[in-house]
Amino acid sequence: MYNLYKEYLEYFDWLDNQILLRSRDRKLEKANKKYENLINEIKEMIDETKESIIKYSQLKFHEE
Repeated sequence: MYNLYKEYLEYFDWLDNQILLRSRDRKLEKANKKYENLINEIKEMIDETKESIIKYSQLKFHEE
C-alpha cells in the first residue's frame, strides 16, 4: 500500500511539474511576442525618422 501511495505522490509531482512547465512556456511565448512587437515598432520609428531627416536635408539643400 505504501508503494502505491508513493507512486501516486511521484505521479502528482510529475503532473504538477508538467503544468508548471506549460505555464512557463506560455509566459515565455507571450513575452517573446511582446518583445518582437516592440522591436518592430522601434524599427518603424527609426525608418520614419530616417525619412524625415532625408526630407529635411533635401529641403535645406534646395534652400541654399
